[in-house]
Amino acid sequence: MISIFLFSCSSRNEFESFEYTGSIKNEITSLKDFQEWNDSFEDERLSRTLTFDENIAKRNIALTPSTVKIFNNYNSPVYPNVEGFSSLDTTFLSTEILSSVNDFLTNFSSQSFLRSQYYFDDSYVFSLVFFIDDLKNLWKTAFDCDFPGSGVKLFENWYIGKGEYSDDILRIPVRLFCNEGFIDITGFINYSKSNKFFQIHIDSWGGKTDAE
Repeated sequence: MISIFLFSCSSRNEFESFEYTGSIKNEITSLKDFQEWNDSFEDERLSRTLTFDENIAKRNIALTPSTVKIFNNYNSPVYPNVEGFSSLDTTFLSTEILSSVNDFLTNFSSQSFLRSQYYFDDSYVFSLVFFIDDLKNLWKTAFDCDFPGSGVKLFENWYIGKGEYSDDILRIPVRLFCNEGFIDITGFINYSKSNKFFQIHIDSWGGKTDAE
């Protein structure tokens, strides 16, 4: 698998010589057009252990599902919404998924592309190859500068947005900040299988913002 990846990074033409690679890319790209995406429905509340609640304990109120619901609604946190991107509410994402996404972005931002493969489903590693290829090819047009050389950090930080789910698939928006501006991408994870990516695609490119 590693040798295939190394050759694939240099030129997409080498991959296009295989008939099945085109169909794989079309298949995973078309998923976003056919899935009905929804916000998670009370994931945090459904998975929460109702043994202690600081707000209720301070008031000496009996801990019941009804009281928990009342006080949670009353003290609901407010998460920022980044215009043109997404809400930053990631409370319904599991710790495992958040950790995996951050680890992937850390490795990818350091151009550790081989390590990045670990966070991708083996059956869809070609999607990672296409993503890297698109990033390199479009960088010059979007930012009017060459793609950073090997060893140079691509992205300094990022936002992970509020995800959406459909069946067994989780769609997570990410905004990546670099010296030249930012890039919005979307990652797709099969959370019922392995919590690994099977597709990432670029949504848009942008210049510098105050949020960086």
